[in-house]
Amino acid sequence: MNERVKNSVSWWILKEHNLQYPHNAGKDVFIAFFIYYMCLDAMLTAESGIDSDSGRLKWLIRTKNELRQAFEDDALDKSSLSELKRLSPVYDMRPGHLTESVALNDIGNFKEVVDFIYQIRCNFFHGGKSLQENRDIEIVTYAGKFLEKWIKYLVPCGIR
Repeated sequence: MNERVKNSVSWWILKEHNLQYPHNAGKDVFIAFFIYYMCLDAMLTAESGIDSDSGRLKWLIRTKNELRQAFEDDALDKSSLSELKRLSPVYDMRPGHLTESVALNDIGNFKEVVDFIYQIRCNFFHGGKSLQENRDIEIVTYAGKFLEKWIKYLVPCGIR
């Protein structure tokens, strides 16, 4: 993997780890999700050389690459994915698409996992996840935990 990107991702991991939250507030799961998805996207961009979200995701799913290999080798703790499966499906929150959804039926199916997390990302980035909705908080929490484990596995930085 590109050393410049690895270094940048390491700094973002450190940044997320050192964020100051109000006393007893715990981790901000929305900020953690944002940071770890951003790290994943930076790694995908560097490795694939593709400039569109859909192109990078197709590359991730269709090619043999380090990110996919970590998933397929069962190197990752997938307990968060079991929780996401329980919360499945996730609906597309774009106007005109509210009846469309993405399901996670098989936590071992890489394409399903990627598509599911990407739909969460889309809803979150475009205002479709609420800080007040318990289900949204749970979905973002478990997706963020999985991304954190995936990113830290690929870019170990001594923070667990």
